[in-house]
Amino acid sequence: MREHIKNKGVLPSIGVLALGVALGAYSLISFYTARVKTEWIMSPYLFPLLLSVFTVLLSVSLFFESKKKPSETKTDSADVADVASKESLQTEEEAQTNAVSEARADSKQRSKFDKLEANPTFMVIGVICSCIAYLFLMQLITFIPATILLLAFLIWLMGERRIHVIVLVSIVTPGVLYVLFSILLNVRLP
Repeated sequence: MREHIKNKGVLPSIGVLALGVALGAYSLISFYTARVKTEWIMSPYLFPLLLSVFTVLLSVSLFFESKKKPSETKTDSADVADVASKESLQTEEEAQTNAVSEARADSKQRSKFDKLEANPTFMVIGVICSCIAYLFLMQLITFIPATILLLAFLIWLMGERRIHVIVLVSIVTPGVLYVLFSILLNVRLP
């Protein structure tokens, strides 16, 4: 049992499982305690319940993937040979020049937050905490603004630092979801 927990890939799968169970519990509790009773097919809590089911399935997949040994992962021998031939074609000067320029570019782009994002435990805790905050924010400021804030934080947490990408994705995604569910499917969003 302890060797499974020592495996670094098991902790994210446990975190994703906890997220899926929490989301499912939220959906079920919210549906059965709602003031306005609707059928499941028209309920705004159906989507979080479906997400929780897929999240639990994802956590099971992550768990079994983490149990695989590195030797069990498949590598294509043609890809390995292709990479080796490309590397042998470079001269030593080109390789040194590329290494120096990449090191300079990497050092310029790194910040104190980049060290935190490399830690998978930090990322899992950040995702779980942000989803819990999202549940409370959705009660206060409704679906679209809460989703914009959640997506912006999650995109930043996963390592994206280009502001225009973060803003575009975090605004367009809730807009598309709103149009899809509220207008086309006529399903209320929380």
